[in-house]
Amino acid sequence: MTDIARSNLAKLHKDSDRFVVIHGDACTFKDYDTSNYIYMYNPLDIDGMKCVVENLKQSLKRKPRNLYIIYQNPRFWELFTKDGLFDRVVVADMSMVLWHKA
Repeated sequence: MTDIARSNLAKLHKDSDRFVVIHGDACTFKDYDTSNYIYMYNPLDIDGMKCVVENLKQSLKRKPRNLYIIYQNPRFWELFTKDGLFDRVVVADMSMVLWHKA
């Protein structure tokens, strides 16, 4: 899956080196501090998404900033919005954009 994502980025963007495709354990990945945009396509079950949300919260505490989540097929979007950390900005078809304002 990551090879396909990298190939698609290379086809679509001349400056694809500005993007990072990551394959790993979502619960142990914590290197969000340099990210302002995160794209996900229904990546995990609810427990995995809880880990991601918690890791994003910690990242935003360490480094306050605007952060956008582009979430396709958002099965667990309420995990992002339930405590007011993120607001839903756009909802269209099977996609959603969530936003955290610093």
